[in-house]
Parts: sequence; C-alpha cells; structure tokens
Amino acid sequence: MFEVWDHQKMSELTNMEIDQWFDVLNYRLEEDRHLSPQDPSFTEKQTQIRLDYVDYIRSCATSKDIHKYYVLKRDDMIVSVCRVNIRDNHYVLEGLQTHHRYYRQGLAESLLLSMFEDLRRDGIQTLFSEARVWNEASNQLQRKVGFIQYGIEEPNYLYRIDLA
Repeated sequence: MFEVWDHQKMSELTNMEIDQWFDVLNYRLEEDRHLSPQDPSFTEKQTQIRLDYVDYIRSCATSKDIHKYYVLKRDDMIVSVCRVNIRDNHYVLEGLQTHHRYYRQGLAESLLLSMFEDLRRDGIQTLFSEARVWNEASNQLQRKVGFIQYGIEEPNYLYRIDLA
C-alpha cells in the first residue's frame, strides 16, 4: 500500500509508524558512522542515533525544505521510504531506502513510480536525484524508472527526470 506523508500526516505519526520508519533506515547505521560493537559506549551511541532520527522525522512536519515523504507498506509494515526535498527551488529525491529483508523485490521501483504520479498531481514537472557512483543498484534503478544522468559531483552521479 502506497502512502503519502504530507506535513499534516507527519505531525500525526504514531510511535509504531516512527519505529517502522526507523527500522527501514536503521540497517547498518552503526557501520556507516564507523561505530564498533567493541566501543564501550556503543549502546549509548545506538540510542542517540535513534533519538536523532526520531527528532528528525518529527521536525519534518514543520520543515519548509521537505515537500513530502513517501512510504510503501506490505501487510501494514513499512518496507520502503523516500522523501522529496526542496533545495534551491528544485524538487530533489532523497533518502530512498528499502528494508533489508525486502531487497530485490521491486519495492523501491514501485514506490518511485507511485511517487511520480503524486508529484505530477502536485504540478511538479522535474525531479532531481543523486546516487553514489559506486552504488550500482541505485544507479540501475534510477535509469530503469526514467532518470537521465546529467552530471557528476563526486561522489555522486546527478540525475533528473521529466515528469510532465
């Protein structure tokens, strides 16, 4: 099931929705932040990461930089998320992530295609995106759904798609 989290919805998120949202994004966050399980303060740092993310999602409800969050659920569980931010008067896809237990099932593609329809209804004609040069899965997906690479800003390929 596809959901659109506008500012109103983000102000009303349940604890369960926040927990599920964080669970999608949480995979390997410690590794991304170079934290080691051997670190004596590892548990405290994990807790702080979660608190930071919860603060972030709650702040989205009032952020002028966020257009909307997009969520895909399966059996009432969030399995894929992304957001569209507004940066320099451009709409930018960011934060595309699928829960690690649901990789390679076409869920991110489904989420993006549904998101494109919502953006068209909002009158948005162009969407920009970035993907790490080394992230072949993300780059393949960008091209598969219609994004065109228009540049490189290390370490990212730059993409755009015409939604009109």
